[in-house]
Amino acid sequence: MAIDNAKIKQLYATRRVKGGYLAILAQASESDENGFAAKETYPQLSDKAAATIYQGFRNAAEKLLGDEWTQTLDILNSDDEVYVIFKDRVEFVAEENGKK
Repeated sequence: MAIDNAKIKQLYATRRVKGGYLAILAQASESDENGFAAKETYPQLSDKAAATIYQGFRNAAEKLLGDEWTQTLDILNSDDEVYVIFKDRVEFVAEENGKK
């Protein structure tokens, strides 16, 4: 029996991939972006619950940065979207706009 595209999409959306959030976070930390909206930026996360994504990025941040991750990142869950913000880059953006 063939599997239709909707079922395949649902299966991929709900599967667990070890290190998936860690890979995304490592890639994003090497960019020059000040942050990202998880579901909007990474289509493989679009059908996951925001709470699941939030916890995935928190766990990845702890693995990548240790206990000091809260000094480097903000991970925010808002309106069914998860935002990851690099604090040092936001400060730089605020300085560019003449604010601190």
